[in-house]
Amino acid sequence: MNRRARMILVGLAACAGWLGCADDDVGPVDSGGDADVPADTAGEADTPPEIADDGGAPDESTDDGTDAPVDTADDGSGCPSDPPVADETLGAGPDPEGGVFTMDEALDGLPAGDGPLRAIIRTEHGDLTCTLEPELVPNAVANFVGLARGRRPWLDPAADVWVKRRFYDGLLFHRIIDDFMIQGGDPLGTGYGGPGYRFDDEITTLRHAAGTLAYANSGPDTNGSQFYITEVATGWLDDGYTIFGSCGPLPVIQELAAVPTNASDRPLTDVHMLSVEITRCPLP
Repeated sequence: MNRRARMILVGLAACAGWLGCADDDVGPVDSGGDADVPADTAGEADTPPEIADDGGAPDESTDDGTDAPVDTADDGSGCPSDPPVADETLGAGPDPEGGVFTMDEALDGLPAGDGPLRAIIRTEHGDLTCTLEPELVPNAVANFVGLARGRRPWLDPAADVWVKRRFYDGLLFHRIIDDFMIQGGDPLGTGYGGPGYRFDDEITTLRHAAGTLAYANSGPDTNGSQFYITEVATGWLDDGYTIFGSCGPLPVIQELAAVPTNASDRPLTDVHMLSVEITRCPLP
């Protein structure tokens, strides 16, 4: 029996259902909801336990990852990098966007370019370049781009107020499973955090291959900020998760997926998204 099969059996034995799982380190999760985990380690018997969203309580301590300065200089292609946006504090209350955030808002002020819309995720183990799919999944891409650029308001779990600032910079890859996937995007760094809101699935003909970029969830229509990148093809996840891009190079994904972890799939040495940059500059 391989590792994935063993994990699924353990997850099903440990929890009667995703929302009943108390261990916030279990399973690939999208922390932005109700203690859900990526379906590989916890979940209902009829739901793939690999990529769940643990979404959770905003009263836990925030992750203090290492933020990296944003480079806005021309990269030599004639296309300037994304200019920084001033942080804003919007106060308490409901989602200032009312649950609706558009691609126009996400891309506002982003320099034009002849290349595809891409996210550059810088880590201690190398850079990942992720090509996004705005034509196929506009809401999913707008959410990721808006959070990355500091355009989409999110609920700061430490202050319990809505803010507009770069979301992903400095966050952890809090759950890593070799020969499966890497997962991050939780402001708490536990698997139980999220942006303070959820949005609906966009299920398309895109399929899970090596390098697939998709949102973790805790069930239908519970996407938030947590995402995963697959190391291998994972067809059993098809039609259950919103795929919104593809990442490479594969050797960097493989190196990230191979970092030593504990029994709960948490890296023994923190692995950060040092920065997440959005660009439309031409491909190198």
